Amino acid sequence: MAVLATMVAQTARLAEELQAGFDQHPDAVVLRALPGLGTILGARVLGEFGDEPEPNRYATAKSRKNAALRHLGNRLVGILHGCLASHTVYSEKIAWGHRAELELTRAA
Repeated sequence: MAVLATMVAQTARLAEELQAGFDQHPDAVVLRALPGLGTILGARVLGEFGDEPEPNRYATAKSRKNAALRHLGNRLVGILHGCLASHTVYSEKIAWGHRAELELTRAA
């Protein structure tokens, strides 16, 4: 039980550090504005894209579509799985409602 408690505490600390680091990035606001891109997935996408200025690394949107597209697709597959498993039609409020709650928490 102590090992589990330690792992939970370390995971929480890692999440805090990721949040703090991601919040400092100038594109964090832009990434978070997209549905489904919270801190963890947003940081993964940023890691795939890198933060080198646009003309130097990515000339077109097509050049960004490798791993980033797979991560976003995985997110949508997860939502579809939940809909099928619960036999519930897609609802943006249900799928992304946690983001609104997170924004309220962050603003407080």
